Amino acid sequence: MLNRSWKHPLLALLLSVWALSAGSALLAEDADSNQLTEEQKIQALIERVSASGAVFIRNGSEHSAEAAAAHMRMKLSRAGGRIKTAEHFIKYIATKSSFTGIHYRIRLPDGKEVKSADWLRAQLTELEAAESSCCSLQPPA
Repeated sequence: MLNRSWKHPLLALLLSVWALSAGSALLAEDADSNQLTEEQKIQALIERVSASGAVFIRNGSEHSAEAAAAHMRMKLSRAGGRIKTAEHFIKYIATKSSFTGIHYRIRLPDGKEVKSADWLRAQLTELEAAESSCCSLQPPA
């Protein structure tokens, strides 16, 4: 039979080990929280579209950046849970008309015209580069 004076220190030790492991899990979770989720990346891309000041050309018609962002939000909501990644968002929502198959284009404020997929992939690359540089535990060189 266990003696009472031994049982409580064992319980204290077990609770300490549990607390340390829970704390480690929370620290790991905090580290992961510095990484954007795919949903956050998609929302950030839509926000970049909205704030771009560019003209979006869809099926031959020009639309404001805000209207383009609203259109992308509408298409995304209609897709339901089928869009899992930012790359899927670009490929299936923001690249071309699902009705006509015509690729979307963007006229940037400097007058340059590019495919929306190319512009959005560049934006995604910037987001991911900023994410990895801001959250890196490595000291600056």
